[in-house]
Amino acid sequence: GVVTVRPDASPDRVLGSPDLAARLTQVVEEYHPQVLVAAWSSVVGGPAAAPAALARALDLALAPGDGVDGVVLLAVPRPGPGGTALGAQVAAVDAAEAAAGRADPGRVLALPVAGALERGSRAPAWLPPPAPAGSPAPGARAWVRVRSTDGVDLCPPGITRYAAPVLADLTALWDLPPARPGWWNSYDVVARAYDYPDRALGTCPDDHPG
Repeated sequence: GVVTVRPDASPDRVLGSPDLAARLTQVVEEYHPQVLVAAWSSVVGGPAAAPAALARALDLALAPGDGVDGVVLLAVPRPGPGGTALGAQVAAVDAAEAAAGRADPGRVLALPVAGALERGSRAPAWLPPPAPAGSPAPGARAWVRVRSTDGVDLCPPGITRYAAPVLADLTALWDLPPARPGWWNSYDVVARAYDYPDRALGTCPDDHPG
């Protein structure tokens, strides 16, 4: 009851596209949000267009009088081997978001949460389950698939791992009470992310590395 969240995302709303601009305006007019949380991985015009495209989106979201106090930008994890063509765009958008956060810290917050799904220089499809410090490393059969077979989309365990540091950061930033227990097993995490019948998504088999 402290924070109300309205999910409204689509993989087709690319940074810099007319569709994104129209939908941002519609979201603000329909929901009257105080804060917008956004994550973009691709941009019309390629990597070089990222700073200008992001600036236009932020100007639109933070237009005086629309009620939006701030924008939280989430760094997107690097794509896996199946999505290497997207890698340069992800890096460019991430850099543009970090720069925007430094330039306007009162209204733009860039959260570097992509590392939750990365291991060093790699963007793996599987990650080991969380384990207490000092405990033995789990074997490959215990690892879980966090990324779809297309190398880009996230599976439910990946969505949860990506969302957890976002929740932790915003809880600390806004001094929020603990989140509802079991949020990671909600419809939005386990089902809604795949509700795009017009898009050929990868799959999330119950497999393991090796």
